[in-house]
Amino acid sequence: VYYEVGYAHRANKEVILVSKKDTAVHFDVASINRIEYEDFTELSESLAVRVRGICDRLGITVIDSGES
Repeated sequence: VYYEVGYAHRANKEVILVSKKDTAVHFDVASINRIEYEDFTELSESLAVRVRGICDRLGITVIDSGES
């Protein structure tokens, strides 16, 4: 996975890293902003917020499906 993260960063691609709370994170990616979650609900909500933020920054319109 570290190879893919490095490749994506070099290619200026958006990367969203996730890790379960209280999980050790390798030093190579420890300084990269990531979502830390306890359960699926928290992960799902955090991912939705992050993806919407990226879309806003890139000027991509997000159509709300009515689900949260």
